[in-house]
Amino acid sequence: MFYLSIFFVSLLLALALTPLFIKVAFKKNFLDYPDPKKVHFHPTPLLGGASVFLGFCGGVFLSLLSGHPWTDELSGVLIGGSIILGLGLWDDKKGMQPEVKLLVQIIASFLFLWVSHTLGGLGFGLIGDLLFFLWMVGLMNAFNFLDIMDGLCSGMSFVAAAAFMVIFIFTGQTTQAIFCLALMGALLGFLWYNFPPAKIFLGDAGSMFDGFILSVLGILSVQKTYSSSNLLVPVLILSYPIFDISFVTLIRAREGRKIYIGDYNNSPRRIFKMSLNTIKTVLWIYLICALLGMIGILIYFFFDSPMKILLSFLVGLVLIIFGIHLHRRFVSIKEKIALILGDAFIINLVFLFFFWLRFRSGIFPVGIFVPFSEYFVPSIWITIFWLNLFAILGLYDFSLDSFLREEWKRIFKAIGMGLVIFIVLSFNSSYLLPKSWLLFIIYGVSLCLSLGVSRGLIIFLFRKLYSSKKIRRKAIIVGTGENAVSLQKKIDSHSAWGYELLGFVACGDNAQANDLNILGELENLDQILWSNPIQDILIAIDSGWNGSLEDLSEKVGKVEVNFKTIPELKNLIKGYRTEKQKTGLLLIHYSSHLKTWEWGVKRMLDFLISFFLILLTSPLWLLISFFISLNFSEGVLLRRRFLGRGGKPFELFSFNSGPLDSQSRLIKFMKSSRIEKLPVLLNVLKGEMSLVGPQPEEESTDGYSSELSDYYKRVELKPGIFSLKKKRNFSLFRKYDKREDRS
Repeated sequence: MFYLSIFFVSLLLALALTPLFIKVAFKKNFLDYPDPKKVHFHPTPLLGGASVFLGFCGGVFLSLLSGHPWTDELSGVLIGGSIILGLGLWDDKKGMQPEVKLLVQIIASFLFLWVSHTLGGLGFGLIGDLLFFLWMVGLMNAFNFLDIMDGLCSGMSFVAAAAFMVIFIFTGQTTQAIFCLALMGALLGFLWYNFPPAKIFLGDAGSMFDGFILSVLGILSVQKTYSSSNLLVPVLILSYPIFDISFVTLIRAREGRKIYIGDYNNSPRRIFKMSLNTIKTVLWIYLICALLGMIGILIYFFFDSPMKILLSFLVGLVLIIFGIHLHRRFVSIKEKIALILGDAFIINLVFLFFFWLRFRSGIFPVGIFVPFSEYFVPSIWITIFWLNLFAILGLYDFSLDSFLREEWKRIFKAIGMGLVIFIVLSFNSSYLLPKSWLLFIIYGVSLCLSLGVSRGLIIFLFRKLYSSKKIRRKAIIVGTGENAVSLQKKIDSHSAWGYELLGFVACGDNAQANDLNILGELENLDQILWSNPIQDILIAIDSGWNGSLEDLSEKVGKVEVNFKTIPELKNLIKGYRTEKQKTGLLLIHYSSHLKTWEWGVKRMLDFLISFFLILLTSPLWLLISFFISLNFSEGVLLRRRFLGRGGKPFELFSFNSGPLDSQSRLIKFMKSSRIEKLPVLLNVLKGEMSLVGPQPEEESTDGYSSELSDYYKRVELKPGIFSLKKKRNFSLFRKYDKREDRS
């Protein structure tokens, strides 16, 4: 009864206060106005955060009146929560620089941790305290990012608080349970007015307050925990907001945009694009959060420690796969799920055979009895290893029209690489024995043959389904001329190809038939893809088209889709790797476009190598900086504006080497040895350049781009320090140096 009274008082307060705040918001112009990046169409009040905060406080103060003692945790929550509420209200009304906003969030987090005596609660010293700060600030911003749709943030917060509440009540943690119930009541009362179509929004004040309270609940659930695996429980319960902010951050960083500037990359907006319904989107995310919360509760109470770690890893893997396919619109998801399940079955079957051969057949004596019960845990890890490796190497990104021999080649290469990785990472002296090599060969050959047969059967089955018209591949044709009309006739007469032609995309050529279903212009290709579940783009433009494949792929953006072209367009596909298809079309492979995981590895290597080089040469930096400061008054570093990826300007760093005619030996040495270019490593750290890439072009150069036949390709890549092109010297900014010499 004590807990119920807290919940209902918070609920009634929020129900009563929210209409009042709606009126105040309209009177004081505290409104969120429509914007192209927003989903609402009318000015909407922004004071929902104040309603939730007061409802929460009402439930907490009722617990004090009922005899519950005032605690340090309560003081920390009220102080930190009040600061976050004030920060959010100011940001909603006046706006605030991201740096200032981050600073105030850090201050509020510190005050909670200090007042509640939570610092050092993990027992990891400074590292544990830094994790607490990262956890709190990250979740505040994660919930702030998610507050983009009616009822979304408040409903997700309610579900997460309910999961924590179950844990706290059953473990007798009264103060923490009070926080959960007070927050749940306030959110449910507010949600009555916030569910689509919303009459009031949480605003930054409410979303950051929700993130603050839930991060506090996560910290209190693991403070001085007796099981290190229980640290995973709050991460699981709040894994959807963690997933979303990671998803958004990775995509924005991948595309070279500022992380804190809003766009359409949030996972809810991508789900909305597929469902085209706000309520369905919100309910689907509620369901995902509820499932994650239940998994968190289950592993807290019922599973042993190793299973907790394994299950948490599997949840993370599922979210990663979900994020990848959400980024790609879940195109070809049926085929990929079938391939993944088939691969998982074969991997386990082959490992079971290997386990029997190694430990139970008697062919390879082991001296001890190994029961089959020891098979299951390593089989799970092995399955995860192979599925991840296959995904990274692109074995789930292929066309079903490909020839089977090409697929078998990919399988053979992937398994060979996987065995090498396994041997290197787990090497021990027993691997040098002939018996071990024989086992590796048997396992590798068995896996290759089994996966080849399995994938062949799956591909054959889908091809039969396509040819029988039970399922079809959605396709569009780029072009409306003779080539396009001819391709349409071939598709209509070859049902075994399995295509369902949705329409045509005009690209400036004259339509050869009046009855063509033209979906739009080439400039709107990305919108056409998001409005239709298109799997293949068939390029059948006329030979007189003056565009390029780079233009076409850029209009698609990062949407997953196959590009195929008719063989007659040889000039258009020159320089690209193509793969012949059973339909007679050519599948185009964009070798210059890195996948997200490839970009992440490259960026990490760029950062680590440049950081190591700066650290290694730091004495040289100090010496040169000291010499320059004594001789030149303009400063140690010079900044020149160059063009980066996509033509975006950036400032390139170099040491100030003084006038060109300087007779100083050190200056001459700096220029001849190119040490003056050493500060460009700072540009690599900032992500403006790579270690390897096309040479950058100076912004003020006139007519320079016309000298480069491949300029249209170069501007889509991040410039690099070194260019490894054939028949070119291994040089640093060679073009820039030539212009400098001419001066």
